Order: sequence, then C-alpha cells, then structure tokens
Amino acid sequence: MSKNFENVDVSVEFGGVKLQSPFIVSSGPLTYAAEGMIKAHEMGAGAVVTKTIRIKRALNPVTHIAMMNNDSLVNCEKWADSAPEVWFEREIPMAKKAGCVVIASVGHTLEEAEAIVAPAEAAGADFIELVSYTETDMLPMLEATIARVKVPIICKLSSNYPAWKDPVECARKCMEIGKAHNHKVMICAIDSVGPVLSIDVFKQGPKLGSDNGYSWMSGGAIRPISVRINYEMMKMDRNIESYGVGGVTKAEDALEFLMVGNTAVGLHSILIIKGMEYLKKLIVDMKKIMSELGYSKISDLVGSAIENISNKTANEPTIGEQESDIESDAKLQFTFNKDTCIKCNKCVNICSYDARTLSFPEMKVDRDLCRNCGACSSVCPTKALTSEVVKKFSITDDLQNYVGYFS
Repeated sequence: MSKNFENVDVSVEFGGVKLQSPFIVSSGPLTYAAEGMIKAHEMGAGAVVTKTIRIKRALNPVTHIAMMNNDSLVNCEKWADSAPEVWFEREIPMAKKAGCVVIASVGHTLEEAEAIVAPAEAAGADFIELVSYTETDMLPMLEATIARVKVPIICKLSSNYPAWKDPVECARKCMEIGKAHNHKVMICAIDSVGPVLSIDVFKQGPKLGSDNGYSWMSGGAIRPISVRINYEMMKMDRNIESYGVGGVTKAEDALEFLMVGNTAVGLHSILIIKGMEYLKKLIVDMKKIMSELGYSKISDLVGSAIENISNKTANEPTIGEQESDIESDAKLQFTFNKDTCIKCNKCVNICSYDARTLSFPEMKVDRDLCRNCGACSSVCPTKALTSEVVKKFSITDDLQNYVGYFS
C-alpha cells in the first residue's frame, strides 16, 4: 500500500458546492440539532442533512431504535421532534455559522413542501432534500419547491413497494422536471427499507414500540439493494448528480457507491453504532484504498465500475437460469501470502465443499472438490488469500502461486 495516501484528495464538488469529503451524514438521530450536525462536520463530513422537518413535530414511540446485527438497525423513529421554527431560528443558522454544508430535509406532503422549503432556504440551507412516503407525492412536491427556492433540490427516493414502484423511473421524471424549469435537481437513493418486523424472543413480542410493531431497516443489510438501484439510475443517465445512501459500513462500501456513478455517499446507521469519530477512520481508509488503486482524487473513480457490469436487463434471464450443456473453462486462480495470513481459518470454514485446508504456513485447495464459488477469498480479512478469474487454467499454474509460501 502506498505511503503517500495523505496526498489523496477526497474533496468533491456536489451541486456546485465544494465538500471536504464525499461523506454526507444523512437524516437521522445524529443530526437531531445543530450540535449533532457540527460534530459531524468536525469529524470530516462533507455535508449534513437535518432530521426531516414537518409542520408538526414528531412524538416518537418508546422504544424506536434497536440493533438488528453488528452493522444494521431497525427503527420506527418518525421525523424531527422539534418544531419548524426551531430549525429556522436556531439549528440551521447555528450549523451554518460553524461551517457546515446543510441539506434541509423536508417532508412528506405537498402542503409541507409549500410551507417549509422557503423558510429553510432563508435560514441558510444550501440544499433542500424532499422526502415522501409515496412516489406520487414526490413530483408535485418538487414542482412546488422549484417555485419557491433557488438552491439545488435533492429528491430522496425509496425502494419500498408498492408505495414506490420504480425509483429509477421516478428519478428520470424528477430530472425532466428540473430541466423543464432550468432548476438544479439532484437525487438521493435510497431511504430505509421496510416495513420489517423484528421480534424480541425473550419478551415474545416486537422489539420496537410502533402501533403494530413494524419498523424500517437500515445499515449494511440494505447496501446491495441500494447499490443496484443507484447503478441502474446512473446507467440510465450518467448526467444525474446524486449521492447514494444505504448500508455504508466501511470505506470499501462507500467506494462501491462512487464507482457506480454517485458523486457523494450518505451514511448514518454505522455512525450510530460506532460513534461519529468513526467517520475519521472511514476517510483515512478511503484515502489508503484510493492510493492503492492509483487514484489521487474522487472524480477520477466516479462511475469506474459501470462499464464492467453487464448490460443485461433485470428482466433477462441470467446464465444461471438458462439451460446449458457447455461447461465454462474459466476458473479461479488463487494466491496465498503467508506473511499477511492471521490464521483465522475463515477461508476454510466458509467452504461448503471442504476443498480448502490450512496447516500454516501451508494452504491447499483440492481442485476436484472446489466449485470456484469464491467465498473463501471473499472472507479473508487481510487479503492474504486472493483470487482472480482466468480463462485458460491448469492446476500446475495454480500451484505455482503457492510455491514459496509452503515453508
């Protein structure tokens, strides 16, 4: 890994505003007030999103947030629990004075957009982010907001069916409205996923205190859903300016969103779990990986994965769904580095076929048993075991990669 990672520039231009990093702390408990937003800024956040401001403040159930696993949460939290006037008179101006780039989250209806967006802009918000429970509310909210503000508008999309049938198509419609009015319109995708139900087995009832026990899921568990939607959106229109949110837990996760075309990356749940200071580590880790990959600035890697993804649509059958008698000659070629192996045995334990053995410093794979699934190399925490797809393959070639590491 390059020692010059400190020279990597992680600042980005987002909607005409320069952000100190691509990390946007999205709307949630951590941005409850100016103090939370300022702390995020001090930890390196490029921008912060207020809790969603509505005409009537929220009264949240007790309880309303719980851990689902080590990187994901469930919640039935509502919107901002302070009145709009508090945001306009204290929270936004105070955060702006401290140097924050502030995105004012506004929801969830046309009536609320009409009442809130202009005062939010007047309070100093750099962007307005529109949030709605249904896809059909988003477009009229956008029209009303364009008529009332000059700052860029971000439309936050959801994947929750049936209220949101097609977030990618909604993004297209939002962009068309922006172009028709010559107004800067941007996208955020996606919101938390749900409704879901999480049971406390010891209490034999729901973990959270909503009326029906239902909640919404955020964190690492939803990342593949969000990355897929963001990729499809950017493949549709590379001119969309957006930030991807949903499941960022480490620097590699953030790079996924950037590599499918997002300009910036939102996160929240992992900062609740690990603390706001974790953001500093994410920024350093991102610089290290970018340096290792040969990138010196964010803009050079944005969209870099798009051309490496098949153009096959979601409705077309995959190879796994097709009948074929032709066996692929492609195989995985493995490389093992004993110097970075920590003997965790994860690669051995995950192999469904018992093909891999580790008697340190010797690692072996039984090619008669191996099915080339790649699980073993995917779980290696230090990248001591890596793999790559090769077309022309021989067992001898594979063994040569291990020579020198057996003794």
